[in-house]
Amino acid sequence: MRGQHIIPQRDEDAVLWGENFTVKIDAHPNKYWIEQADVTELVGKFNVFKNYVPQAKGPESTHVIIVEKDQARKAFEEKARSIINYQLQNPKITDADRASLGLPIHDKTHTPIGIIDTYPILTAEAQGSRHLKLDFHDKDKANKAKPYGANGAVIAYEVLASPPAKAADLRYTALATRTPHILEFDEPDRGKTVYIAICWQNETGHRGPWSDIVSQIVP
Repeated sequence: MRGQHIIPQRDEDAVLWGENFTVKIDAHPNKYWIEQADVTELVGKFNVFKNYVPQAKGPESTHVIIVEKDQARKAFEEKARSIINYQLQNPKITDADRASLGLPIHDKTHTPIGIIDTYPILTAEAQGSRHLKLDFHDKDKANKAKPYGANGAVIAYEVLASPPAKAADLRYTALATRTPHILEFDEPDRGKTVYIAICWQNETGHRGPWSDIVSQIVP
C-alpha cells in the first residue's frame, strides 16, 4: 500500500478525507505508532490546506491564493504519504484500523500457480526443406487455448537411429508460446528420423506430463 493515489483529487473531497485521517490519528497516536511531533506536523499542515480551500473557491479568490492553496495541499499530502508509507506499515496495525483511516486494504494472499496435469496433442509435418511444422492443442480442448497456468509448451526432440525409451531422454528442447511452432534442422539431418514429445509448462518452470512421442522424417 502506497500513499500516492489514496488522497482524493478534488480539494473538497481531500478535506473530508483529511478530516477523518487527522482526527483519528490525533486522538490515538499510540494506536497508530506515530510520534506526537509527527501528529502535530500533520494536523498543522492539514489545517492550513483546509483553511485555504474555501478562500480559493470563494469570490475573494486570487491567483496568489490558489497557488498558496496548492502549496499547502502539497505539504499536507507529502506528510500524510510519509506516515502512510512508513508508520502505518507497522504490522501491529490491523487492517480494520487502516480501513477506518480511509486507506485501502489489499489482498495479501497470492494465488498459487496451479500444477498442470494435462498434456498437449502433437502433430508434425514438413514445412519446406529442413523444417517441420508442429501443431499442438491440449488433449481436453478442441481449440488451441493453453490450459490454465501454462505459459507455453516445452518441445523435446532429437534425431535418433531408434526410438527413445521415454520423452525425458530427448536431449534438445525448445519453448513454444504459440502454435504452430517451426523446428529447423541442420542439412546433415535431412532424411533422418526425429523423435518429438511435448508438455505444458507453467510460469515457475513446472512441467506437466509428456505427450506421446511422435516421429517424422526431416525433409
